[in-house]
Amino acid sequence: MISRQAILAAVCFAILGAAGASLTPAEAAVRAPAFGPLRASPDAKAKALVYVSEFYTSTIDIFDQKGRGQTRIGTLTTGVSFPGGLFVDSDGNLWVANETSVGTGYILEFAPGATTPTQTIQQPSGYALATKLWRRSDGTLYVVDVTTYGGGYVLEYVPSTQTWTYLLDTNLIFETGIVGDSEGNVYAAGLNAQGAEVDVLKSGSSQWENTNISVPYETGELAIDAKGNLVVADPFTQTIQTFKHGSGQAINTIACPGGCTDIALDRSGTRIWNVVASTEPTVQEFTYPAGRLLDTVNVTQGSEPFGIAASPSLYP
Repeated sequence: MISRQAILAAVCFAILGAAGASLTPAEAAVRAPAFGPLRASPDAKAKALVYVSEFYTSTIDIFDQKGRGQTRIGTLTTGVSFPGGLFVDSDGNLWVANETSVGTGYILEFAPGATTPTQTIQQPSGYALATKLWRRSDGTLYVVDVTTYGGGYVLEYVPSTQTWTYLLDTNLIFETGIVGDSEGNVYAAGLNAQGAEVDVLKSGSSQWENTNISVPYETGELAIDAKGNLVVADPFTQTIQTFKHGSGQAINTIACPGGCTDIALDRSGTRIWNVVASTEPTVQEFTYPAGRLLDTVNVTQGSEPFGIAASPSLYP
């Protein structure tokens, strides 16, 4: 299946050409609105949930991690506007990248068990649409933005200084995934002029490097497994591949019939959920790393699932 990212990327190639073009944000680092402290419900942390964002319906469906052929047990809608990537932090807070329909995205945080946002973080005017995100343990957010013509870049938001900083990766034209590890390294996946690759911004560095992980057409979302390996969704080959740190050779492959776009591991790292494709209303659950299909969960037809997160999560 061709994902929504691939369609936008095709527009990018058509407009920018195969070599691409550098994007220049309105400001390298600008002040952002202040926001309150994190709030979490200890009771809600114990619930094992799966969140799935649905782009066209502006909803986030909630499923139990246990069960077979189940239906959703709840929905988040307040403040949600064309949601994309999801991430659950170590306190069980759900973070949501909202693309909106007005050209500038924003981030929502939902405390465990909450149905209204705990806080809203607005992206500054002049930035693009927030599609994916990852939150480091110190609160720093890394956000993938895409422009309306298909380009993309990574932004860093530091809450202590309330600033956004543009992190230029000259290797990539269009980012499709973001994650970090326990060593402070940040990984971005996306399209280049030849296909797609995964790059790393090592801790303390300001320069992105190619990890030598490449796929023939496009990458999906990224994750870190319980051993610190990098997990990459590959929609084109319909596989989920695992790579050791510093290696471009896959050490494990899971076949996901229909496609693999967005992935999330449970707290133990022994189960992984996969959004098949934005054009398919299907989420698959596999054992990890064996890849045995455990369950198939259906979301609303035509809703365009675009992000997934497990709670409690496997937090680096």
